[in-house]
Amino acid sequence: MVTIANQNIYFKYVLADIWFSSAKNMSFIKKECGNDFILAIKDNRKVALSEQDKANGIYVNIKSLELEGRTLSIKSNSAFAKKPTRRVVTQESHFIASILAYVKLERMNVRLGKNHFALKSRLHVAASKAVYEKWSKLSTPNFKWNKKIA
Repeated sequence: MVTIANQNIYFKYVLADIWFSSAKNMSFIKKECGNDFILAIKDNRKVALSEQDKANGIYVNIKSLELEGRTLSIKSNSAFAKKPTRRVVTQESHFIASILAYVKLERMNVRLGKNHFALKSRLHVAASKAVYEKWSKLSTPNFKWNKKIA
């Protein structure tokens, strides 16, 4: 399927489910089709973190990398899962904005010592307060409800 799509449609990445994340498929997509890929990897797998580690036979268990909290935060706190997917331009823009939001949350995490979920909650409260204050200023403070309408 990737071969036929590659012959008829221009694309840079193959995005697939965890079922298709075998070394054979990854090698085929990269070497035969000339595309990059985004694939989930089962948590019982081992990976080399660099070409040098691969050459030396140094592999690390995926679980030891502690990526689950980070991926959950990217999906939950930066609205990455809620992407507009009709056009490539909007996909790229949303991806970049989501990663930037995650980086800003990570910087705040380092500075304030709070996790991403707590920071997002604080941001929501601050935004709600700002909206309420603005709304209060825009409302008519001297309107009298007791006034009879003729």
